[in-house]
Amino acid sequence: MIRINLLGLKKEVSKSRMPSISMEGAKATALFVVILALAVLGLAGHYWMLNSEKVRLDDEMKMAEAEKARLARVKAEYEQFQKATQALQRRINIIEGLKKAQTGPVTLLSTLAATVESSGPIWLTSFDADDKNKITMAGVANSVNTVADFITNLKNCGQFKNVEIKESYQDASSKQVMMFLFSITADVVAPQSSGGGPKS
Repeated sequence: MIRINLLGLKKEVSKSRMPSISMEGAKATALFVVILALAVLGLAGHYWMLNSEKVRLDDEMKMAEAEKARLARVKAEYEQFQKATQALQRRINIIEGLKKAQTGPVTLLSTLAATVESSGPIWLTSFDADDKNKITMAGVANSVNTVADFITNLKNCGQFKNVEIKESYQDASSKQVMMFLFSITADVVAPQSSGGGPKS
């Protein structure tokens, strides 16, 4: 049997019910994906920072090693310079010592000659010196006073100290001229280093 709708009204056809999708699960999944992405980014950033720090530390280590090698070379050059300086100073000291040893006796003998000349008729017959700066002189004079003047001049010249006469006697073998033989000991004064000009 055919039915006709004369009212012109369409009968609503009931739609089949579609299965509903829950939005809570989608939100949780999206949140998990976001958190995972942030974690990956954080780890990547942390790795990049650690890698940058490692590169920086490696560079600093290389610079420190280079500086250490440079300082080792400088230290070796300094020690070599110190050795050369010490060797040079030793040579200078030897030269200065030789100069003193050379000029000391010359000055001493010059002073002694001037002292003999200023003391009157007196002659030295022997002059000996030991390694302790002690000298022994023997000579001949025309009088005891001349010997005394010679001893006084030796004390006043500044080159000798502890001047002592060991013996003095008249030479009996000399008949025409009176001659006195004498023997004197003295200590040589160590030379003073010149510290400047003469004091006024």
